[in-house]
Amino acid sequence: MKTLKKIFVGMFSVALFATLFAVPAYAESGSYVFDEMGVLTSSEFQALEKQGADYADQYGIGVYIQFTDMMNGNPNPTSSQRNEYGRQVFLDKGLGIGSGKNGIIVIVAVQSRDYVTVKHFGDSSQDPFSDEAVDALEGRYTEELSNNDWYDAARYYYDAVGEQMEYFTVTGKQWTEPDPMSLLLKILATLGIPAAVAFMITGNDKSKMKTAREATEAFNYLDRSSFHLTVSNDQFVNTTMAVAPIPDRDDNRGGGWSNMGGGFSGSGGGKF
Repeated sequence: MKTLKKIFVGMFSVALFATLFAVPAYAESGSYVFDEMGVLTSSEFQALEKQGADYADQYGIGVYIQFTDMMNGNPNPTSSQRNEYGRQVFLDKGLGIGSGKNGIIVIVAVQSRDYVTVKHFGDSSQDPFSDEAVDALEGRYTEELSNNDWYDAARYYYDAVGEQMEYFTVTGKQWTEPDPMSLLLKILATLGIPAAVAFMITGNDKSKMKTAREATEAFNYLDRSSFHLTVSNDQFVNTTMAVAPIPDRDDNRGGGWSNMGGGFSGSGGGKF
């Protein structure tokens, strides 16, 4: 009897120790955030969930994010398979706001390191997200995903989507990347006369340099008072060029947006 009591006490102690020191996982499922992997703390989950609810009230668009392990158990899905998975999640969960079931979702497969953005708009005229806009927002959150900064990635996504929906509400147009030349003209217009004066000064300085030319002969770089050549002749014997390609983050991208029909379109996603 004493032996059984000791065994029971020992098992209880082990269970209590495991409970006290186990790392909590806050796997939660709300209306806008679906954290199947428990990568968000409870407070992070609640903050994102509230932002999703605010967007739904303000813009009538559902903004969603899901953290899962893999897409349909596939460790290496194609872009079309990512799109289809996102479409199916949207349908299975009954997502979207209003009669048009308008919404956008980002799905992050934590284990296989995949992501995809899928949107649905029953009326395309209500869609504030151009392909270019979604490419831009994916660029904002994939760097955080690659560092396993799950909350920051989700926050950047929500912030970027909010900016694009606000832009659409104010202008009636889908967000696009700002034109650098347009920005320059706006700056010049703001600076006014000082900018014009500066332009004239630099133009005048440049005109004085018209007679200047690049010195390509080695003789021009010698101190002529300390060095005397009897014969000078510059001749290239051999030329070698090494080219190394710069890695492009977009190499892992799915390859552009795809219209899946029924109001659905997807980015194809990629690896992070």
